Amino acid sequence: MLISELAFPHLVAANDERIDRDLERRRVALERRAEAAATAAPAAARTSAASVVMTSAPRHAATRRHQTNRMPRPAA
Repeated sequence: MLISELAFPHLVAANDERIDRDLERRRVALERRAEAAATAAPAAARTSAASVVMTSAPRHAATRRHQTNRMPRPAA
């Protein structure tokens, strides 16, 4: 026998409140990221070319791990 959600209005209300809290939390997080990006943009414009090159490099060697030792080494 299936029980309808309408049979438990307190659970529906609790779920609606949880969804509202989550949406509000996400909205605030997006606003903070937008503010941080707006304040970081002028600072990023002042950085030197060397620091831009450094930030574009891969973060760790694991990103290129699949490219190393792809072929067996020739016998010496």
